[in-house]
Amino acid sequence: MDPNKWHQGEEEKEDDGQDHNRYNNDDQLPAFLNEKEDLLNSFLSSILPTTPAPTHLPREDFSDLQGISPELYSSLAMPTHLEKKILELRKITDGIDRKNIDLKLLSTLDFSRFKVNYPQCLNPAQLAGVVITEKPLLCIAGAGSGKTRVIVHRVSYLIEKGIDPQNILLLTFTRKAANEMLQRVETLLKNKEVSKVTGGTFHAFASFVLRKYANMLQLPVNFTIIDTGDSEDIIDLIRTELKFNSKDKRFPKKAEYWTLSPTRGIKKAPLPI
Repeated sequence: MDPNKWHQGEEEKEDDGQDHNRYNNDDQLPAFLNEKEDLLNSFLSSILPTTPAPTHLPREDFSDLQGISPELYSSLAMPTHLEKKILELRKITDGIDRKNIDLKLLSTLDFSRFKVNYPQCLNPAQLAGVVITEKPLLCIAGAGSGKTRVIVHRVSYLIEKGIDPQNILLLTFTRKAANEMLQRVETLLKNKEVSKVTGGTFHAFASFVLRKYANMLQLPVNFTIIDTGDSEDIIDLIRTELKFNSKDKRFPKKAEYWTLSPTRGIKKAPLPI
């Protein structure tokens, strides 16, 4: 899209010594959205020349989600190699053992030698997620069902079974959550050995593995990970290299980017990583 089109009908406004461009005519926004949709359809036609672009409903009909049917859209041609990949994935998933665990078998287990009374602390479904350790286990649970409780007691159970804490890996999405779970395990067992469990976030563990095996992966050991500041600098470099920082080719500055909202027009938002 020609960057100049972002400024048709705009009004220059100064507040902090810098020019800020905004849409001041609400009638221009729907026209811009239609132009954006036309460009999208044109792009789809260019990459899928044998397939017609999807048929779109009138914009006002999108408010009724139940009225939208897949039949309203033309089907896309699927490449042969993609069909083969999907068939391969289906064979793999069909081969996975989907049998539910017989919770009655849990009553035959002997927990007398453990410090923690697991059957008393957990319901049957939670107990199954704790004591089944001989094969991979997928636990599907909703909010408030005791997922964290299961993880805490599973780590405790593994340690009580004699598993070396250094061979246990506990990963979550936040470092705080991982630390809290390990603290709960330590409180449960009253055992300082819990501190040897490797706990942290998925991203931190991935970084650890990449650095440990950097030579095998042909990566520098001291590689850095792009953060928000780096992302902003990259945007600024792109603006400069492509000369989008000139007045006739407007482009968002490095610390901001623009998103389009049908109800609020153009708005400024923080740059995502």
